Amino acid sequence: KNGLEALELLRDKSIVQRPYLILLDLKMPIMGGIDFLQNIRKDENLKNTFIFVLTTSSAFEDLVAAYNENIAG
Repeated sequence: KNGLEALELLRDKSIVQRPYLILLDLKMPIMGGIDFLQNIRKDENLKNTFIFVLTTSSAFEDLVAAYNENIAG
């Protein structure tokens, strides 16, 4: 439902197990996609996660920020 809930689920190894692929929307409530990406990349257990961004945003800044967080596409 939101980025914060997604992080909690990913950090609970009993719920989600690797390998996995994340399809991420940049426009999420509570914690947006860019903040979510930054948190994932700082987490030693999650930083190598494959993440593809799907978004309705046409803002060039959003795309640059996402690619700066090493998204897969």
